[in-house]
Amino acid sequence: MAQVRHQWGHRPPIAGQVEVDTAFYLPWPVGAPQHQPQAIARWRNEHLTMKPDLDNLRKACIDAVARILFEVGDQQVVEGRMSKDFTINLGEGYTRIIVRVPNV
Repeated sequence: MAQVRHQWGHRPPIAGQVEVDTAFYLPWPVGAPQHQPQAIARWRNEHLTMKPDLDNLRKACIDAVARILFEVGDQQVVEGRMSKDFTINLGEGYTRIIVRVPNV
């Protein structure tokens, strides 16, 4: 969360509704295919629907950043997309969070 605090800076948490998009990029396992495009695609398609569950990843992420980015908490989230994939050839996994204040 240090990275979130650093990126957010000294701005106060958002009051009111927010839209949050989350994208989770899981690390590519060492034992998975590394070089053959067809084998990589097949492995990815077979394993993408396995744990961790996308909704559990998102809930943990929103809970972790709620008091930094949102004034009240995750109940302020009214809309957003979520996705998960693997970080083919990137090594470590990472999470991307985009927060928007909707036009109300």
